[in-house]
Amino acid sequence: MSSNQIVDQVLGKKSGYIKGLGYRSKLISMLFALMHEENKKLEETLKKC
Repeated sequence: MSSNQIVDQVLGKKSGYIKGLGYRSKLISMLFALMHEENKKLEETLKKC
């Protein structure tokens, strides 16, 4: 069994873990997406005022 297969089996393919980068890179991209979404909502609210 390869190391990639072991990681997939133990952590699952959708765990957010990116081999060589760890969990942080997935978390950072999720946070940027959330910030972008919230920024859009804020801009829409300001346009209504």
